[in-house]
Formats: sequence, C-alpha cells, structure tokens
Amino acid sequence: MELDWDPGKSAKIKAERGASFEELAQTLAEHGPEAQYPGNRLGQELWIIRHKRQIWVLVLERRLSLMRIVTAYPSRKWRKKHGT
Repeated sequence: MELDWDPGKSAKIKAERGASFEELAQTLAEHGPEAQYPGNRLGQELWIIRHKRQIWVLVLERRLSLMRIVTAYPSRKWRKKHGT
C-alpha cells in the first residue's frame, strides 16, 4: 500500500501535535495498524496506530491505488479502547 499526504499539512500537524505524517507513515509501515474502521460517507477510513507510546488516529482516503493521509491526532478516547 502506498501512502500520500500534503507536505504542508504534515508540517502543520507536526507543529501542533508532535508528529509528522512521515513519522506516522513510517510507524505504520513498520508495525501495521492496531485496528482499522470502515469508511464514512466521504469514503474516509480510520486507522489506529501506536506511535511513541501514544494511540494515534489516522484519517485516510482511498485514491485509486494509494491511501492519502487526511489528518492524524493522538486520542485519549481510542487509547482507552486499545490500551497503552
């Protein structure tokens, strides 16, 4: 699976939340998702990953042969569900 993202948004997420899309994509490639949840009406999927001892939610959109990272955030709600 190939991942794609907006480099500008990645930098913004890094500044605001502490991890870039590049870092999260690397973690995903190395360890895979903890869980995946089906898309919403916009065709977006939620993938849960463990990155640096935190649970992160990646919002992904399927675009032809690749997945585009729309946004990502650490989540206490999902941490309770998937543990730390």
